[in-house]
Amino acid sequence: MKITIKYRLFASFLLLCGISAGAVEKMPTQHKTEPKQEAAKVEIRIHGVDKTLEKNIRAHLTLEQQRFHPNMGLSRIKRLLKQANTETRRALAPFGYYQAEIQIQHQKNTLADKPNKAPAWLVDIHIKTGEALKLQKREIKLQGAGEDDPMLLQVVKQFPLKVGDVLLQAQYETGKSSLLNAAQEQGYFDAKLLRHEILIDERAYTASIFLRLHTRQRYRFGEIHFTQRNPDKQKVDILAPELLQRFATFKPGEYYSNQKLQQFRQDLTASDYFSDVVVSINRAESQPASNHAGEKAVPVRVQVQANKPNRYSFALGYGTDTGPRANIAWDRRWVNQHGHYAHAELHYSQLRKSLSLVYSMPKADPRSEHLDLRAGYRNEDSDGRDYILYLLGVSRTRHRHLKTPWQELKLKENLFLDYRRERFKASATRYDTSTMLTPGIEWRYLKADEPLYTRNGYSLSLMLRGASSALLSDTNLLQTVFKGIYIFSPQRKHRLISRLEIGSSFMGNFEKVPASLRFLTGGDKSVRGYDYDSLGPKDDTGTLIGGTHLFVASAEYTYRVYGDWDVAAFYDLGNAFDDSKVALKHSLGFGIHWISPIGPIRLDLAFPLYDKEHRWRIHINMGPDL
Repeated sequence: MKITIKYRLFASFLLLCGISAGAVEKMPTQHKTEPKQEAAKVEIRIHGVDKTLEKNIRAHLTLEQQRFHPNMGLSRIKRLLKQANTETRRALAPFGYYQAEIQIQHQKNTLADKPNKAPAWLVDIHIKTGEALKLQKREIKLQGAGEDDPMLLQVVKQFPLKVGDVLLQAQYETGKSSLLNAAQEQGYFDAKLLRHEILIDERAYTASIFLRLHTRQRYRFGEIHFTQRNPDKQKVDILAPELLQRFATFKPGEYYSNQKLQQFRQDLTASDYFSDVVVSINRAESQPASNHAGEKAVPVRVQVQANKPNRYSFALGYGTDTGPRANIAWDRRWVNQHGHYAHAELHYSQLRKSLSLVYSMPKADPRSEHLDLRAGYRNEDSDGRDYILYLLGVSRTRHRHLKTPWQELKLKENLFLDYRRERFKASATRYDTSTMLTPGIEWRYLKADEPLYTRNGYSLSLMLRGASSALLSDTNLLQTVFKGIYIFSPQRKHRLISRLEIGSSFMGNFEKVPASLRFLTGGDKSVRGYDYDSLGPKDDTGTLIGGTHLFVASAEYTYRVYGDWDVAAFYDLGNAFDDSKVALKHSLGFGIHWISPIGPIRLDLAFPLYDKEHRWRIHINMGPDL
């Protein structure tokens, strides 16, 4: 009996184990993975506003941020919908809409045809913005030392919100920031807004803004302290501190101006002496300003790292005037602590070979004034010119301010004195030699919105030089040349370019005037459709001998067709001539220009007009228009 009971218990245990094992074995085939439910989605549709307002409303809606919440049920969406009205009004307010009518509707949409999709809540926000709130009063006051500061008064005048404008809070904040920033940039470092508020009259539905800025005292410039490092970052005075001080357009004791400080940094960088320039101030270092009781001065600290002393450059190019060409140049950025620098350049092309050496010394204003000692050799062999020139010269360059009825022009003035000895081809069978000492002066002015591809701008230059047979010259000479280029863009894709060049010479003996000082024209940058320097008076044998006068004019229209590509159409006319006969040459053409990172590269096709001896010519050249 006992054995039977034990056997039955054991058999039951085995049977139970067998059933469990079978269940485990069959489990993978019996259990199927249920499709994963997606998070509930809320679709929000906003009606009655433009895209800018809609974007701002969505940025404010908590419902928008939580529309993929996994537990988006009825209670949650109702709670978020209650917030949506307030949030929508808050989003409309910065755009001046304070009386908008807002209706919010929602519904639950079951996607029966797609059982793996969760139900979607559809929310519609209907908005009638109504009239925008307008500014009825604007009161902006300056107090303190800067209450009569012209720059701050100009910022107040240009405040973006004026009476009658829609109250746009972004413009209000922009104007407020501009006023504070202008005060800081003018040296009012302790300036503070004592009042800055917007008051809204809900009954009259108007707004008023009030700003009151107390500038307190204006800081002055303190001493300028330089820390110099060589290219290996070691502390070494590469340049004399007194030379660096002359780069500053301000003096210690003058009122602070951030514009002058930034210009100081830019001028040091542009000098090419340094690879890195850091100019900074620290208000914590301010000290009482000497000779200005009760005022403070902030010192200026300048850290500069010198460039490598030598720079080498090599360039290849091509032009239909010159053919293939190559340039090799060497610059010695600083020769000594006085900032002297040297430049040597070798040029080679089919028409011209030249070597030039320049030793330059900065003067009182090292940014723009320098004295140059020059030496050069040039050999040109073209249809119109065949000469070898040796030159020694000295020049003084500086900036000169010229006041006109329209504006003040900053001219670049160059005074020069050249000693020239030239062997040149005087006729088909004869060479001659000429010696001339030519003093002269040249003024240049350039204004351009972009240096490489100018859309609006102009350049002017006027050169006057002479020579006297009584002073180391073989003949008397008085010569003047004017050049002008004007570029105007009436619309974004359109450009109009006009050019004018006029030259005249008055001399004693034309045969003793060297070929390099006679006028010829024709080529890529003058009268297209003709070879380089192929236009001018000829002698009885048909050899070009050059003229005493020059006139060249051009009109060009360019249109941006795609990306960085322009098409162009142009009309050129001009010639070199003497006193006896004036016969202008005309040409018409078109081209395609690629605006490359180094300036326009032009391919032009020009057709001479009224000239049976010439048919057409292709011109290829590159470089800025001004």
